[in-house]
Amino acid sequence: MTRLLLFKKPASTRAFYDTLLFEGLDLIEWHRRNQCLMSPSRDAKGDDVDLSIYRGKLLLIVNVASKCGMTNSNYTELNHLYEKYRDQGLEILAFPCNQFGEEEPGNNDQILDFVCTRFKSDFPIFGKIEVNGDNATPLYKFLKSGKWGIFGDDIQWNFAKFLVDKNGQPVDRYYPTTSPLTIERDVRKLLGLS
Repeated sequence: MTRLLLFKKPASTRAFYDTLLFEGLDLIEWHRRNQCLMSPSRDAKGDDVDLSIYRGKLLLIVNVASKCGMTNSNYTELNHLYEKYRDQGLEILAFPCNQFGEEEPGNNDQILDFVCTRFKSDFPIFGKIEVNGDNATPLYKFLKSGKWGIFGDDIQWNFAKFLVDKNGQPVDRYYPTTSPLTIERDVRKLLGLS
C-alpha cells in the first residue's frame, strides 16, 4: 500500500519535510502527491516543472557542476547517451549543485549558457539545488532514501547518478566517478533493448 506517514506536527516547513516517511511511492507519484507541500522543481530558466511529464520515461538524474575535474567527460558522455537513447525513452535530468568544492558558482543563466554553448546539451537543465543537508531538495531526499548499502545517505561529490525506471522507482545509484558510458548496459536493459 502506498502511503505517507507523519509522525508529529512539525514546528516548521523544513521539519515537515524531515518527518515524511516515503513508503512504496515512486518518484512521479511522490512528487504529484506532495507538490503542494514543497516548492516545485524549477528548470534553469525559473519555470516550474511537473515531474509527471516524465512518466513512462527512464530517468538518469545527475547532480552536475561546471568547474569539476569530471565536467568535460561527464557532459560529453551524457550527451552521447542522450543522443543515442532519447528516442527510445531516456531522459537525463541535470541538477546543478555548488555544495562540493564550490564548483558550480554561477547563477542559473550562466550555468545554462555554459552547458548549452560548450557542450551543446539538449537534455533538461534544472535550477541550482542542494543535494545534502537541511536544505536538500525533496527530490534528492527521496532519491537518497533507498537502501543503497555502502553509499550511505549523502551524495559524495558532483556527478552522482541515479537511474529511475519507467515506473518512477529508483533502481540504481552510481558513484560520481562512474563514467556515464559504463552504465549504458543498465540503460539498455531498463529500456528493454538488450
